[in-house]
Amino acid sequence: MELESRTVFIDTQSFVKMGLNFNHPALQSFLELCKGKKLLHLTTLVVKREVESKIKTSIAEALNSLQGFRRKARLLEKIEDENIKALFSEIREEEIHKKAISVFECFLDNSESKVLDAKSVNAEEILELYFNKKAPFGEGKKKSEFPDAISIHSLLNEIGGDKAYVISEDQDLKNVCNESKSLISIDTLDKLLDLYNEHESIITELVKRYLATIDTYVKDKINDEINDSWAYNDASWDDSEVDEFRVIEVHDFDPTVVWIDEGESLITFDVDIDIEFTVSGPDFSGGIYDKEDGRVYTFGTTSNSGTTTKTFTIELGFSYEIDDGKLKNIDETMFYIAGLSDGVEVYMDEHGDDW
Repeated sequence: MELESRTVFIDTQSFVKMGLNFNHPALQSFLELCKGKKLLHLTTLVVKREVESKIKTSIAEALNSLQGFRRKARLLEKIEDENIKALFSEIREEEIHKKAISVFECFLDNSESKVLDAKSVNAEEILELYFNKKAPFGEGKKKSEFPDAISIHSLLNEIGGDKAYVISEDQDLKNVCNESKSLISIDTLDKLLDLYNEHESIITELVKRYLATIDTYVKDKINDEINDSWAYNDASWDDSEVDEFRVIEVHDFDPTVVWIDEGESLITFDVDIDIEFTVSGPDFSGGIYDKEDGRVYTFGTTSNSGTTTKTFTIELGFSYEIDDGKLKNIDETMFYIAGLSDGVEVYMDEHGDDW
């Protein structure tokens, strides 16, 4: 596929999908390309404010979880261990918000992003789209469609007759792109970087050919690493635990090259994993409720089994030498499954209704 533009707009949803992690490999690769004037990032005040709001919400949720942990782990508070004490130290929420948002602002500054305001947007045009139910508006009339409309028209007014990539999986924005000669829809930043690298370097094709030859090895390694990790039950079944879990199948994947040079490359991809698991916990159904204590006393355990499909993001790095148009002396420099250290989330309640 031909690279049609070097101008890129990233939707809020895409930042959220990358975990609001501005050290994400794709965002860091994109930043370097923007610094080198090879790509141009156009964003809007709407997206900037939405991302800042998402950051604040994410921090608030994390702090609520931490408070819940503290309430349940008071017995640890007096232990003389610096690592444990840190879990109970005072946290200034406003200060954390500022530091987290500053990371986003540094990304915008370092990537030399251009932030567009909404002064050029004609309110009458937006209202006409709304009442005629034209993209990004539709039958649902979602409140979020107005910020999308302002953002996308700020972008259109900036690029004029030129083209720009719109990175988003949001169907409303995809519909706008489908109706525009200037906007090119692409699902993820990884795919845009893959397209860029394919356009800029023949090494990308060599790396992809090599990846095709080690497909089974990669799947086996994913299988082994997940089986060697741990899992937890996210259902509200108190004191339940995952007794066992295992990978049933690692599905096919489509690798994207997000960074490459003459000696190294970084590949990322999402892959679906089928997992079967067994959860056991207290048998509350067979327990006795004590009115005086206000709790259920249980006298046994029960267990249930189920299956689930989880999507994991894989980061895979290689170093190599190029000799006569071929990759030689290839070494794996990184194999990372994002989020795996946090455990594999499954869902099973006491009555066996899996999610």
